Amino acid sequence: MIETICENCGNNKSFDDTHRGKKFKCPICQNPVLVMSLGEQLLNIEFGSINDRPKELTEEEKAIRNEKAKIARQKRQNLQSADEKITMGYVLYGAGTIFMFCSLFLLKYKDIKIVALITAFIAIGIGYYVQKLGKNVREKYDE
Repeated sequence: MIETICENCGNNKSFDDTHRGKKFKCPICQNPVLVMSLGEQLLNIEFGSINDRPKELTEEEKAIRNEKAKIARQKRQNLQSADEKITMGYVLYGAGTIFMFCSLFLLKYKDIKIVALITAFIAIGIGYYVQKLGKNVREKYDE
């Protein structure tokens, strides 16, 4: 004999072993109940039934999931590229500042100072521009 308990109302009902795996309606609440032993019911509650497991995805659902993954991957790549631009901008900006300091105070020859200052300003300008590009991309995705 198999004793089964309705999960909805707690009603007990006994069945022969031949009824194992079949469904019946609870006489009290009319809830469908699968005939299984109490041990099987406890395992079912603890580990989940086969019916609770995720179903196989249809081709359309797979396509949607793949498209969402592709969009997320593209966003991650764009954010990584933006972060690299911001970092490169800071590097160029810092290098230009150091180069400008060195050219103003450490170089003796006037001609070299002018070239060094122009190069420093160009590095600072490019650094600022690249950094700004990266920040614009970041802001676009942060919205």
